[in-house]
Amino acid sequence: MGAGHAAKLDADPVIWFVDDYKLILKRAVDFLNRAGFPSVVPMASAAQVFERFKTERPSLLIQDIGLGDNQPDGIHVVRRLRGKGFDGRILMFTGDGVPNTVLRAALAGADDYFVKGKNLDVLIAQVKRLLDDPKSATADLDRHEAFREGAFVRSLGFSEWYLDLLTEICRDLPKLVDVAHRLGRSPQQVNKAISRIYKKLHLEHYGQLTHLLAILEMFSRRVTDDWE
Repeated sequence: MGAGHAAKLDADPVIWFVDDYKLILKRAVDFLNRAGFPSVVPMASAAQVFERFKTERPSLLIQDIGLGDNQPDGIHVVRRLRGKGFDGRILMFTGDGVPNTVLRAALAGADDYFVKGKNLDVLIAQVKRLLDDPKSATADLDRHEAFREGAFVRSLGFSEWYLDLLTEICRDLPKLVDVAHRLGRSPQQVNKAISRIYKKLHLEHYGQLTHLLAILEMFSRRVTDDWE
């Protein structure tokens, strides 16, 4: 659906849009306005975000990663806001779609990722998913096979059973014993495999792993082409 035909939400969510490139910022904000999002606040620096955050909170932060010289990058901004208790939605908006950057953004607390140069109708769809149904923003995607076949996951060189394990974790099973049962493995085997995955992905605990996999699963359909 094109932006000109987008349905307006019942309430006007406040969106902060942060990008140091003024032409891109203006174009994207105008596009969001035409798509039915009138309350978009443009910002060009991390300093502006931090200052406004002292007294206000957006429904959605759309955050560029590269903010120019002498500024913290957008991932630092996300990590700092999450550290201060921000529980709104965060969408990264960047030209950098390489795997390591996606990982850093996911672990910092990003909910989704848009690579500049793609059709802005895709951006509108991502914004609407995050704002309309934040707890299940990716429920409409056939995600598991896309995740498993994603270029980044393939590049890790995991065995088939490790890929099975990662895919099961993506299903949000409540307990590792349930994962073990589905895979026909013992909980000890699952724990040992997850420990090895921590090391491979440079993670520290299970919460980081489940969050990371959920994000990678969501990103797989949108940035796989950029990774290959």
